[in-house]
Amino acid sequence: MAQLFPTDFEIAQLETSEQRVVQAFLDQLEDSWILVPNIPITVDHQDSEIDIALVSLDRGVVLVEVKGGVITVNDGQWKSNTNKIKNPAEQVMKAKYQLLKRLGGMKLNLDGIFITHAVAFPDIEDFPAEGAGPNCPRSIVFTAADLTRADLALSHFLKEHGPVPAERINALLRALRPDITDVQVDGSYVKGTSQRITKVSYDRLGPSIGLDENLRIFVRGAAGTGKTFLASRWARRAIRRGERTLFVCYNRYLGEEIARRLNATADEQENMPMLRVGSFHAVANGILGTYAPAVPADASQEFWDTAHAKALMENKQFITERYDTIIIDEGQDFKALWVEALEGYLDDPEVGRLYVAADEKQTIFGDEWVAPKGFTTMTLTKNIRNTRKISSLVHQLGGAEAMDTSPTGPEVTVKRVGGIRETRRAIGKAIDTAVHEMGIPCSQVIVLVPHRADRDELLAEPINDIRLCRWTDRDEDNIVCETIHSTKGLERSAVILVDRDDEPDATLTYVGASRAVAFLAVIGSSALMEIVGATS
Repeated sequence: MAQLFPTDFEIAQLETSEQRVVQAFLDQLEDSWILVPNIPITVDHQDSEIDIALVSLDRGVVLVEVKGGVITVNDGQWKSNTNKIKNPAEQVMKAKYQLLKRLGGMKLNLDGIFITHAVAFPDIEDFPAEGAGPNCPRSIVFTAADLTRADLALSHFLKEHGPVPAERINALLRALRPDITDVQVDGSYVKGTSQRITKVSYDRLGPSIGLDENLRIFVRGAAGTGKTFLASRWARRAIRRGERTLFVCYNRYLGEEIARRLNATADEQENMPMLRVGSFHAVANGILGTYAPAVPADASQEFWDTAHAKALMENKQFITERYDTIIIDEGQDFKALWVEALEGYLDDPEVGRLYVAADEKQTIFGDEWVAPKGFTTMTLTKNIRNTRKISSLVHQLGGAEAMDTSPTGPEVTVKRVGGIRETRRAIGKAIDTAVHEMGIPCSQVIVLVPHRADRDELLAEPINDIRLCRWTDRDEDNIVCETIHSTKGLERSAVILVDRDDEPDATLTYVGASRAVAFLAVIGSSALMEIVGATS
């Protein structure tokens, strides 16, 4: 039986099709194989994932893209059931090239390591012998029948080579899953501990997933307690029930990330229900269509606070779009008028579902949050995102305590700075620690600042020969530098939080620090050092 990495990974969190493929590989491959699910990768300036990597000391690495549903290809158009999808072979090829870019940038020794790709379609029994175009020969396709003898299917396109030393496999595994804080490879034994959703944390959240039988749920929880994870699971369940589903958040970038994941779930449904995902204003514009308010050149905050919500309410009679389930994430940043407007688009308020997730302590976009009344309230109490070292600081700032099972992780780095040159040197040192000492790829490192002016100043020139970029320009060989506001709700393996303000905002410090999974560096003014309880 193959080994799972990280060893605390919870298979049940995967899409149903991915669960079946992972389990088939675990059951069918011998124990010299290491199976790595959910590898974060940046492709075409977007966050993406390699579904599975199969790693062997003497056979190489196979990257696998999984697509559920009945797969067909006609005139070059791929479909899952009746839903159009991207060419999965081309998707995994692009991801492979980006991974090779990552590994090259990290100076990993790839001599003798054969890296290839494959696709898995667990819901079909056969595939044309001629394949599906030059990028998808039959040899790289795993059907349901192939998955019953995955070892034989792999032998069709893999060759044995000399065994790769354990220390090089160790470095490769760290590069594949940079959130892992404890990696050991010793002969046929492998161990790794992750702080992303693990078996223990999934067991903790699992019973809550079934609470979506309630029609009104309010989830309260500090940063990193699993609110977005839970909200996304409820959305997936609604999609699979065939319900018209609306998922709304405040942050545009978070909305794009959630849309990518939920669209993948919808694609696999035999009869894909209506699904709309995004930030409040993007969703409102989509629903309103030609009724959307025109944005004036000098649009005020009052416009953004009220215009779209009022348009939704005033034009409801002219719009046919309705939903069975509405889920609101980052609810603490929503105006009460927004929630009222969205709730009006439940097809039947008596049986329609409305779920809201919020952390009052993360309110950074306006009014003091008021929890909805008449909702079943659930409180999440444990931090399942951060290592214990990071969680200790986040808890001090207002967050939740870490779970006892969370990995300890490295110490939080703190550095008091003055001018921009000293700030750049401190950022450079933090990048060296994250990238070169911990093996975290550049794409999984982010520099967070409180103001756009701070961001633009840092973007003006590289640091340590590494280019800083905006979120929309992210790639495997650069490091994102963005404001805390624009990245709220997202996470990265390494966060470098920079704030030189004389009066730093403690809430922004809390939000920014809580984005870090495995490594956190705090750089800034003496006042910031007081907030984080440091004297460096």
